[in-house]
Amino acid sequence: MIKGVKPLAIVADLGTDEGVQKTAKETLQHFKRLDVLVNNAAVGARTSILHETDMKIFDDVFRIDVRGVYLLTKLLAPALIETKGNIINVSSVSATVVAVGSLPYGMAKAALDHFTRLISLELAPKGVRVNSISPGITVSNFVKRITGSTDEQYNTWLGEVSKQIPMGQPCVGDDIARMIVHIASEHSRLVTGTTVEVDGGLRFNTTFSSHLKGVKPLAIVADLGTDEGVQKTAKETLQHFKRLDVLVNNAAVGARTSILHETDMKIFDDVFRIDVRGVYLLTKLLAPALIETKGNIINVSSIAGTVVAVGSLPYGMAKAALDHFTRLVSLELAPKGVRVNTVSPGLTITNFLKNIIHCSDAEYQEWLEVAKKNVPMGQPCVGDDIARMIVHIASEHSRLVTGINVEVDGALRFNNLSNTLVTHKGVKPLAIVADLGTDEGVEKTAKETLDHFKRLDVLVNNAAIGVATYILHDTDMQLFDDVFRINVSEFVKRVTGFTQEQYVEFLKTFSKKIPMGEPCVGDDIARMVVHIASDHSRLVTGTVVEVDGAYRFSGPTPQSALNKIK
Repeated sequence: MIKGVKPLAIVADLGTDEGVQKTAKETLQHFKRLDVLVNNAAVGARTSILHETDMKIFDDVFRIDVRGVYLLTKLLAPALIETKGNIINVSSVSATVVAVGSLPYGMAKAALDHFTRLISLELAPKGVRVNSISPGITVSNFVKRITGSTDEQYNTWLGEVSKQIPMGQPCVGDDIARMIVHIASEHSRLVTGTTVEVDGGLRFNTTFSSHLKGVKPLAIVADLGTDEGVQKTAKETLQHFKRLDVLVNNAAVGARTSILHETDMKIFDDVFRIDVRGVYLLTKLLAPALIETKGNIINVSSIAGTVVAVGSLPYGMAKAALDHFTRLVSLELAPKGVRVNTVSPGLTITNFLKNIIHCSDAEYQEWLEVAKKNVPMGQPCVGDDIARMIVHIASEHSRLVTGINVEVDGALRFNNLSNTLVTHKGVKPLAIVADLGTDEGVEKTAKETLDHFKRLDVLVNNAAIGVATYILHDTDMQLFDDVFRINVSEFVKRVTGFTQEQYVEFLKTFSKKIPMGEPCVGDDIARMVVHIASDHSRLVTGTVVEVDGAYRFSGPTPQSALNKIK
């Protein structure tokens, strides 16, 4: 608690533009500046695709959990840029865990996680870090309200569900708060675009949860961004064909924008209305017909749902929500014999992108030639590539394939376009000289460590060697064996064989690819290690925290850059 700073209470509905605008305005007027934005407001609902409920549940969840966060972040981003502040989005393991009943809350949180990744790349050069915290089962009134449980029923449920948590206990508010404080502090200065799960390992417990002759195509003119258009499409389809074997959710709109772009929320609304809400409602209406035929649902997504690139808002968020929708309904409908999968195209020859960026045919062709060079397999998709995969996934050849995402992108997704550290007094470090690539060296290290300290609280596995090579490189398997046998500032220098001068030049070149503009130093890693090892992270397990200044979103360093240095 900072002395002299009183909390400000604002009563507002963050599901409305007026409420969000009021919150942003009154916050800045009161505090005059903003250092940390924690997007924590959310509503939830326990429902399923077959549940007899109207679309109001879906609308309420996305209106507050996704749209409200997007707009509030957009309004407050300039203030955070001024202070080089932090954004922390409170998500949920429901964004990745697949459980019946998580619709549409899990979809919304999946969109929020990708929102984190997308704007972390956009805002990193401005000095603003963006991360997500994903709690698991948490002691709060949230679930009690969703389920309508009494105190007694809730406590009984909490006791039972805690048995499903590998670490044996649920979160409390302090567990989440401590992680937020650490992530927002300078101890995490190069941590951005990451999601930290505070769930005691719950997410790993899976028990918790062709051309037909004689068939003429049916053309239906409808706006799939409206309930009337979706209902018309479902009704006329079933009236015409009398049955349904495969539903391909392919309709989508896109927009190239960013969180700092001077646009109103209409772009966001249009994309989510068609790309997410329309898919949800159409699937809901047609699911009973698909259960009758034990049919298939195939959602056409995009690698934009996982790849992080500036300008992918809000399209990438919508596709991330769609990807998790696939996983969630695949689990719900599997016992009914219905399979649900996603096909994610990469760079595709179509008018879709041309319409988004409003370019001429000549400009589009010029752009396509340049963009093709970023596809490792050297060529973009065409419609047949996607269609053939859809046919295969929908066929009996894929009879046990469900809940997966098949990328048809020529590997483009791998080449992206776009607490104080204290030394305890009286404790001296122990130096052991050993080869950790041999059993004898490992056994010696373990034995001497325990002989010396008599106990062990934290094990940090940090020893490693590396080498720059390729699958087609003319080297024997000794390199592979050495790396895997064992798996420091000198690490890169040793791997590349750089002189000190070359290494300094390499570091300058390499740093330009890091969105936050600087490489890690040992203290950055050490501070995160200390926090993760402390009781402040008591329910954090099985997670990976990237301390890289968002470098992972920038694509690989080209070999040409290394060659120039050499």
